[in-house]
Amino acid sequence: GTTGCAWPLPCPDNTDAPEGSGDVRACKALAGFSHNGADFGTAAAPCPADAYCPAQSRSPRACPSHTASPPSSEVVTACRPVLGYYGPPGVAARLCPADHYCVADS
Repeated sequence: GTTGCAWPLPCPDNTDAPEGSGDVRACKALAGFSHNGADFGTAAAPCPADAYCPAQSRSPRACPSHTASPPSSEVVTACRPVLGYYGPPGVAARLCPADHYCVADS
């Protein structure tokens, strides 16, 4: 059989793994980070703007249509309507109607 290691090895940057993990691939991205399509067990990078990265994200997830988010966003509700659009956070925004104006949500 395979034996354990003499000393625990740290996970790569911006990742964590559950107790008892026996493989570097158990190290997965923290919330707000992703592996940018690379395998688990590699260092994770901050989530880019206009996307969100829940914990254990292999790749960033794009914000819904006509919404934007700041870098390192963890949840879809960080995606908010852009200038000229309106609606609740986390869903595709709607075009501001004629005879109205819609400022960017902050």
